[in-house]
Amino acid sequence: MLSLGLDIGYSSIKSALIDRDHRIVDHAYKLHRGNIRETLGSVIKDLLRHPESGKIRRGAVTGSGGRGLCGKSNITFVNEATAIVEGAIALNNTCKSIIEIGGQSAKYITGFSAGDPSGIRISMNANCSAGTGSFLEEQVSRLKLKLEDYASQAKKAATIPRIAGRCSVFAKTDITHHQQEGVPVADILWGLAHAMVRNYRGSVMRKLPLMKPILFLGGVAHNGAVVDAFKELLDLREDEFIRPEHFALVGALGAAVMADREGHPLNMEPFLKALAQGHDLFRGDPPKLLLPNLLPFGDDDAFGKHDFAPVNSGTEGLKCWLGIDVGSTSTNLVLADENNRVVSLQYLRTLGNPSCGGTERPHSHPKGIRERDSDCRCRHHGLRQVDDREGGGCRRHKG
Repeated sequence: MLSLGLDIGYSSIKSALIDRDHRIVDHAYKLHRGNIRETLGSVIKDLLRHPESGKIRRGAVTGSGGRGLCGKSNITFVNEATAIVEGAIALNNTCKSIIEIGGQSAKYITGFSAGDPSGIRISMNANCSAGTGSFLEEQVSRLKLKLEDYASQAKKAATIPRIAGRCSVFAKTDITHHQQEGVPVADILWGLAHAMVRNYRGSVMRKLPLMKPILFLGGVAHNGAVVDAFKELLDLREDEFIRPEHFALVGALGAAVMADREGHPLNMEPFLKALAQGHDLFRGDPPKLLLPNLLPFGDDDAFGKHDFAPVNSGTEGLKCWLGIDVGSTSTNLVLADENNRVVSLQYLRTLGNPSCGGTERPHSHPKGIRERDSDCRCRHHGLRQVDDREGGGCRRHKG
């Protein structure tokens, strides 16, 4: 008799097929990229090719997408944290703590043992992507890198630049500043791994005891740079911080163990039928409270704001002032006359390189001035560069 465990997470689907001794007979790990039903169908199809798949008698599902499946099929849903603990003990029965980081959640579980789970203590991240797999994925995409190349690139780092790990917006700003200063990408990646671990230690582990050995589980454990950062910042040896072989399957493995131990039946025929017919298996329930639409906001509020002041030809030309604002994501240029009317303006995305505006090279004059430059004479210019690392202040230069 075999037991099947499924873990439907934020970014991937995991399966584990175990025997009566809780040894893994078959397993799968697939990214679903939002196509949960199709990916799950592919996982089950591959599973049924196993020569012993006809012996499946028990099963359970867990994960953030698991409830939708159990409500419309004959599979039982089990608590995710409990499944993680059971799966961790099945992988290593000497572990005392668990660090589990997935696509949308981060957990720290401690105070348990294989024989006594009564003293268990659990802490989780808030409803924020900071410190999770999606946080890393978002930052890496901004650097135009593949996630699988993260660890190999980070190994080339020579320094650890400071990056805010508590918020993806703050992290993006810090990364942009480091790019503007010419910090190598390898150093930025290493600093990002450190930022993630610092955030995890402060917002997830908090004051819970660090009981060793610790298992590092979840999809983020694929990232060797994060593994190294944990060991360094938590001051742990190789035998104290363990990444087991099936670290990404812990939820599915735990669900399979619970299904076998608690006797949750699974009849594959109606399960497959529900999966084939259930186009809305993972669609959320309709909202119970419908609110009226907000009143129109911002209608016509930009009307006339980008109209340029007329430029009249004259012998002396037009006296004007050029203002330049170099921010974290854009460089903005405005040309104004002596009556504070906008003569022309230009918006450039910096893309980490303000000297040339990233892929958008600034012209010698703001847009529209080339046609009028015989009539305009710039008297003064002001440069404003925002630096968020100096308490939100800025530096100003005037010439």
